[in-house]
Amino acid sequence: MTVLLLLGFAWLVHRFERPLHFAVGYSVLALLLGLMFESIGWALALGFLGTLAFSAAYFSLLNRVSDTIATWLAVLVGGALLWFFLPLLAA
Repeated sequence: MTVLLLLGFAWLVHRFERPLHFAVGYSVLALLLGLMFESIGWALALGFLGTLAFSAAYFSLLNRVSDTIATWLAVLVGGALLWFFLPLLAA
């Protein structure tokens, strides 16, 4: 579900060109989802900070390469796949 939200926020970044605003919004939304499904603690706080760092870098990169559609789509798909498979690789 978070990958779909990530793609939705990426489209919003492309549309409104505010990558840091949407990175904070995505991270807060992920934090709220984490509060609903996980316990409160250090893992949730570190997850929020990791999500904020990744989404800020990802959305800034998407905003930077938005002039060519092929590069933008490659970064969009590559970042979403990385976000999906990174927790699987870490486990």
